[in-house]
Amino acid sequence: MTFCFSRALLLVTVLLGTSHVSLGEKLSNEQQKALSTVMEQLTNPEKRQEILKESPKAAQADQFLREVGGAYSEEIYKLAAQIMQTLAIAANGDPNKMEQLLEKAKKDPASFANSFTPEQKSSLKKITDKLEKPKGVH
Repeated sequence: MTFCFSRALLLVTVLLGTSHVSLGEKLSNEQQKALSTVMEQLTNPEKRQEILKESPKAAQADQFLREVGGAYSEEIYKLAAQIMQTLAIAANGDPNKMEQLLEKAKKDPASFANSFTPEQKSSLKKITDKLEKPKGVH
């Protein structure tokens, strides 16, 4: 696993670790709405700013993301939102199970990445490739 791949995966994991959604055992309509709200907060910069003002932990994660992800920060947020949805479904909406999955991801990022959908893996690869390029090369 390359350094940039690990770094991109770490960024996604950090972002997911600061996104909390209260879900029950199944994704009911109400729970799906809560998940949609979190996904919007991750992908909509204006909504995200509201959360960053309220949560020091989220603001710290955002600062870290911008320092490491640079110009690709919005792409990383978009990927984090997609993975959040996958996590919620995999955990049957159980926030404790989601937290356990994220803790496991921090310890074994490669296995976590292997659980991504093909589209998510492709997005992570594209971000990784961009992060690996020297500055000024497009």
